[in-house]
Amino acid sequence: MACSETLSLGQSPGVTLIGKDGAILAQNRSAGLLLGRNNGRACWEVMGSLAEVEGLSCSRGCVAALMKGSLESARHTRFRWRRELCELWCVPAGEVAVCILCSATPRQPEDWQRLTPRELDVLGLVAAGETTAGIAIRLDVTAATVRTHVEHIRGKLGVATRAAMVAQAFRHGLLE
Repeated sequence: MACSETLSLGQSPGVTLIGKDGAILAQNRSAGLLLGRNNGRACWEVMGSLAEVEGLSCSRGCVAALMKGSLESARHTRFRWRRELCELWCVPAGEVAVCILCSATPRQPEDWQRLTPRELDVLGLVAAGETTAGIAIRLDVTAATVRTHVEHIRGKLGVATRAAMVAQAFRHGLLE
């Protein structure tokens, strides 16, 4: 699945478990905040009641049809909600369907998270597996300068490790 991490409300993707009859069995906290607490209600009614939704294809019996298939019958729908392009993934998983509601729009870093050209150079070399010493040699700077750049990058991206820094950079489209 290619969901971005959050919807515009700043939450993680909403995950809902749905029974064969279409009744919502459980929701994670994000789904509850996004959709309201709806245990026992039909999923197509809940999704159909979202204000300002354009292009959502939920309907009566959609879960039953999904459950008749295998994992390959997973459904993916892109739609607009709150002026944002969103995705709804529904996947059969044993006796339930797992539905994930998330943003389809990659998040760009805030202004304070933008990296300088030199920080982007360092980030690219970290992603390529270079050591601090190797980066210092390639960029003709001291190892202390490289460590400072790495700390600034980690702070701007809000991560604790180099691996997380690289992963977050990929999510933000800073690396290809």
